[in-house]
Parts: sequence; C-alpha cells; structure tokens
Amino acid sequence: MQHRADSQNITVRIWVICVLLIAAFVVLRMPFALWQFEVHSDEQYYSIGAAKMMATGDYLVPRGVAGDLRLKKPPLPYYYAVAGYTMFGQSVLGAKIMWLLTGAIILGLTFVLARVIGATVGGAFVAMTALAGHRIFVENTTQHIPDMPLILGITIALVCFCKIMQSRDAPPPWLYYLGYGGIAYAILAKGMLALVFLPVLLIVRLIYRRQMPPGRIGHELAAVLLATVLATWWFVAIWLRYPDELVSQFVGDQLTEKASFSVIDALARLRKTITDLFLPFIPFLLAFALGLKWPKPGRLQNPAVALCVFWIVVVLVLFAFSTALFERYILPAAPAAAALIGLYASRFEPALLTKRLGRSIRVFSFLPLVVAGLASYLFWVANQQTTGIGIAITAALLFILSWWIAAKGAIWAKSAILGGTYVLAVAAALPLYFTLIYPMHGHIAANHIKGISAKTYVLNNRRLVDQTGLVTNRIEDIRYLTTIDDIPNTGPAIILATDETAILTLENLGYYITLAHDFPTSGFAPSQLIDALRQDQLDSFRRAYGSQLILAYLP
Repeated sequence: MQHRADSQNITVRIWVICVLLIAAFVVLRMPFALWQFEVHSDEQYYSIGAAKMMATGDYLVPRGVAGDLRLKKPPLPYYYAVAGYTMFGQSVLGAKIMWLLTGAIILGLTFVLARVIGATVGGAFVAMTALAGHRIFVENTTQHIPDMPLILGITIALVCFCKIMQSRDAPPPWLYYLGYGGIAYAILAKGMLALVFLPVLLIVRLIYRRQMPPGRIGHELAAVLLATVLATWWFVAIWLRYPDELVSQFVGDQLTEKASFSVIDALARLRKTITDLFLPFIPFLLAFALGLKWPKPGRLQNPAVALCVFWIVVVLVLFAFSTALFERYILPAAPAAAALIGLYASRFEPALLTKRLGRSIRVFSFLPLVVAGLASYLFWVANQQTTGIGIAITAALLFILSWWIAAKGAIWAKSAILGGTYVLAVAAALPLYFTLIYPMHGHIAANHIKGISAKTYVLNNRRLVDQTGLVTNRIEDIRYLTTIDDIPNTGPAIILATDETAILTLENLGYYITLAHDFPTSGFAPSQLIDALRQDQLDSFRRAYGSQLILAYLP
C-alpha cells in the first residue's frame, strides 16, 4: 500500500511539473496574444470570416471581407475565432486565445506521446520542452491560421494509435474513436493532409502485423464511420450549395495550385523541409553531441516508434513537392520529432543526460542575454537609462539562474531552461516591440477613428480591416472598398488606405488627409536607427523609412 501511495505521489508531482511548465509557456507567449507583434498575412481571413459568421448567423459558409466565398479551408479555424470572440470580444486576444490554448494542449500531448513510445519521464520532459522551444511552433501558437488545430488533430491520432500498437491485450475501444476523431478534426482544420496519415498508419500496421494487439474490429469500423461523418459533413453541405466554387477553391488550394512533380526541385526543397523541422531543435541535438559517447538509436522494432518515423518522413517528402514551401508546413511532424528526441534522450544514463543538458545550457544561455543586451543598449541610447538598466539586471539574473540550473538542476528544470532559449530571447525583446514597433497601422488607425461618429472604410487592404477591427473590437463596423471609385463623396466618413495614389482623389472629394507611418522592417542602416533614438527623432525615422498609412476624414 505504501509503495502504491508513493507511486501515485510521484505521478501527481510529474503532472504538476508538466502543467506548471506549460503554464509558464502560456504566460511568456501571452503578450503576443494580446498585441499584434507577430502578424501573419493569412490571419485576416479567419478573424474577418468569424466576425461575419457572428454578424450574419451563417456558421456554415465562410466569407471574406467583401462577402465573397472563402472555401479554400474548412470551417474549424473560423470556429476557433468565434469561440475566442465569444469569450473576449472581437479583440486581438479573442482572435488568438484558442490557438495559444491549443498549443498548450499539444505540448501536454507531446509529453504523453513520448511516454507512450517508450521514453522515460526525463525523456518526456525533453520532448515537451524541445517542442516548446521550436521557433516555428512557438510563432504559430499566437497566429490565428489553421496549423495549430491541424497539429492538435494529428497529435491526438498519433498518441491513440501508438498506444494501441503498444497494447499487449485488446486496447480500450475509446482509443479508436479518439484516434480516428483526431484525424477528422485535422481534416476540418486544414483539409487533405490529414488523409495522408491513414495510408501511413495502414503500412505500419501491415509491416508490424505480428506485433499488433488483438483488434476490436467492430469498434474500429464504427470509429471509422463516425469519423467519416465528422470529417465530411461540411464538405457535403457546401457541395450541395456551391459545388463549382468548392472544387475550384478547395481543390485548387490543396492540390493543383501548389503541386510540383519535378524530382530535382523536390530534392532541393527536401533540404529546406528537413532544416525547418530539425534546426530549431538544435539546443537538444547539440546536448546529445557534447561528449565522446552516444547511445545507439536502435532499430525500428517498435511499431509505435516506426509510426512516428514514417509520419515524419512522409511530411518532409510530401511538402518537398509543394511549390509554396512555407516553413510552417513541417509542423504536423514536429510533435512526433520531439517525441523521438525524448526517446533518444531516454537512452542516456540519467547522470550523463543531466551533464549533457547542462553543457548545452551554458552555450545557449547567452542568446537571451545577447538580445537583452541589445535592448538595454538601445534604451540607453534613447536616454531611457532606467529601462535599459532594468532589462540588463533582469537578463543577468536569468543568466545566473540558468547557469545554476545547468550545474544543480534536475532533468526537467534543465530541459525547461534549454527549451526556453528561443521563448526567453523573444521575451527579452518585448520592451523593444513596445518602444519601436508599436504603434502599427491597425493601432494608429484605431486611435484615429476613436471618438469620431462616422462610417469607417478601408480601401483595398484586407489586412488593415483585420488589424484595425481587432483593436476597435468591431470588425463588422469597418466597410471594405475595392477600388478608388468606391470612395464615398458624402460625409461623415473616414477612409483608411495605404495606396498613396488615392491621396489626390481623396483631396478632390474634400477629405482632410493625415499621414502616419509604422516602423520599417528594411531599407535602413542600424546606425540610422541608433542616431534617431539618440536624437529622439523616432517619428522622423518612421516617416523616412516606414510604410505609409493614409487617414482621411470627410465631415
């Protein structure tokens, strides 16, 4: 009885640590869910589409800012935004919160996946924190685009089917329902990619058929049927109403517009997909390499491990044949890759793994320190010495803590520090985001129209509708104009535009023009920025190098 109680206490302690680490990740990423620091060009479709769903009551057909059909992606990302809006209004947090929470769940599932395929508890912590430090994953946790719900569905499926393959007896029926449900969830998030998981699963089960547990054919068939209904209901409903548009938009976006069949080009792209997936794991990969002895990875005798490996290979090769090769495309394979990293870490003796993680911390702990040092220097140049000193002291204390953990910490603590390298480096730059990057166009426009009783129009810039509407909390109140000819000639009206060719037309119609600029991302030398900060001329620097925002008002 005492042994069982001790075992239960250890299990509870492990999960408490796991939850606390995930909570720390959410806290560090929360500023990027509250402010528009990392904006993705596709976010507009889902925030605006969700607002239109709430305004019209039509939650079946996604529509764009001009009321046009948006059938390139299934409805789940729009429902994510609707759920966020319901909790926090049509705000930046409302648009992003479900993605951040989904990222947190994926981290927990990665811990579980690592344990299922055979990793030790320490290895599972390595897996979870390695994913938490993956730059592409981190950025996507606060970008409201379809990738996070897609990864969640795939990771659920991986956990369930790996658990089934590891079972000695007939597995619980719910694993089949949840596993195939995860695939259906992923299909409703982004479409056809999740279907590729099915042949991978079938091939692994055939190769390792002698190691498969006794099946539950009836439950599996029922799970497949239920998942098919869940995955296809929206497509059937849209097909009945808009068959031609569904084919041209959805199939075009998923296949015909992006597919390439050049093997030579694919080999070149394969290098990029491999780099995109594994390079952000370098703090942990380097930890394994920092020594003279390495455990052998072992053969693919475990079907659950084989499923993870095959899935990673398929994702990397599949997207090598895509002409639109965005780095986020590798993310469905990231939890599986992190779990395998955790499994390999489990092959080290605990003392040796602890030592290797500590060595890697001593190498990578300088990265947040360098970023904080740069931020501190820029604040010092800008005559904000108190802020600069505060950043420097905080970074120095964190650096000392990192080295102390590198010497004395447990595996979970060292994994957390090492996995937090990128997240902490970005957090160290937050004061610069507020000082330099803010205000952006959306925030400038929102402040301009605040308190003015007039209809607001945006001229031919969908992203500006999204960014302004999320700050004002009323996306649907902003009207969209396609061309200059659509500009109203009677007031009161506010026009927001970025095309300078509209200025003459607006002036001829009697609009009062105000120009504003955001922070430039290129086209200047670092010395010019430093001079602007030193001379307190940041506004002039924005005007010289930033992109222009036109604010027009007709009384």
